Amino acid sequence: MEKEKGLKIKELIKDVDPVEVILDAVKDEKIDLIIMAAHEEGRLEHFLLGRCNDEIIRRLPCSILLVKTEAESA
Repeated sequence: MEKEKGLKIKELIKDVDPVEVILDAVKDEKIDLIIMAAHEEGRLEHFLLGRCNDEIIRRLPCSILLVKTEAESA
């Protein structure tokens, strides 16, 4: 949908440490805004996934927009 509206979207899929890949992509592509899903999580989810998100958020050199819910289809 975003591509149809003329927005440039580049997908990166790699099987390595996500924090380092995201940080490298931000620097290499000169990204100034990252949009990430924000969700409530239980203790197990936080233990498994939350640390990665926390580290990304702390280390990013750009602005971050956390989105709580998915946008509705128009």
